[in-house]
Amino acid sequence: MRINGKFAPGFPHRQTHGLCRTRAYSIWADMKKRCSNPKHAFWMYYGGKGISVCQKWQRFEGFFEDMGQPPEGLSLDRIDGSLGYYPENCRWATAQEQSRNRSNRRVVRALGNELSVVEWAEKLGINESTIRARLNKGWSDHDAVTKALKVVKPFSEWDRK
Repeated sequence: MRINGKFAPGFPHRQTHGLCRTRAYSIWADMKKRCSNPKHAFWMYYGGKGISVCQKWQRFEGFFEDMGQPPEGLSLDRIDGSLGYYPENCRWATAQEQSRNRSNRRVVRALGNELSVVEWAEKLGINESTIRARLNKGWSDHDAVTKALKVVKPFSEWDRK
């Protein structure tokens, strides 16, 4: 609060960083809420599991000093998902990189390789949902990624009796 252009006693001047409306600030604020607010939609997966934010990152300036503005198309990712948010455990990553880093990542062992469902789908050029559906039906890892896809005749070739 200002009185005659000066800050009144008891109302310390709050310096701002001028970045409140940036993507970096929004990411930081949501990170903190996920870890500290039990009313946040995803708190159970973060704060509820003991994921916390390091002391330096409790303030936006500390977070921004370490991480800077997020590059276009990237978002905040924890390298080790079982650990909290701190400089050595965080990076800017693509959605694809993040999907490979999920705690529920399914590893498929076949043809002498251990790859995630996403990685197999990319490697084979098929939809990951096909591999997941096969695994969920009880197919072996090997069959789920090596069996040929069924080819269905186009609708135009069906008999119309």
